Amino acid sequence: MSLRVFVSTNFESRALVRALHTQLIALGMTPTATWADIPGVDGEPRRSLAEERAQAAINDHDLGSSHVLLVIGTPRGGEHLCEARLANTLGIPVVWSGRTCLSAYRHGVRIVQSSDEGVELLKRFNGLITKPWATDIDWARDVIAEEIVRLELDEARRFGTPAQGAA
Repeated sequence: MSLRVFVSTNFESRALVRALHTQLIALGMTPTATWADIPGVDGEPRRSLAEERAQAAINDHDLGSSHVLLVIGTPRGGEHLCEARLANTLGIPVVWSGRTCLSAYRHGVRIVQSSDEGVELLKRFNGLITKPWATDIDWARDVIAEEIVRLELDEARRFGTPAQGAA
């Protein structure tokens, strides 16, 4: 099983998400965020209320089937902030690049300086969880969360500061 990654940012940046999906596939990972293929303009109703609610349910399912969430934070905000909080609540590890908010500092979140650095970290996670046999999604999430804590502890030792995610 390869790493299943939900990429989240604001709707108007969906072309970036599609490019990241292509990159992730080339690296042997599985992108799960189907929202990036939806036509329309962020903030404008694209469909009826029932259709929007159906899309929200699809997003929740896509995120819930993922090993990790990659957030590309933007100054404008958007659904990605909600998805980050939902991932945290569901125990899905988060890699956060771009503009941060309080959710970026929660346990289980690793802040990186760029989406490129985020992809490098995802490659590392993919190597940790990819096995020739079927693996459980909760096991994979635990392995990734443990790696995030290990990275933070290493960083804290190096800089003599408290680890962000260590509890």
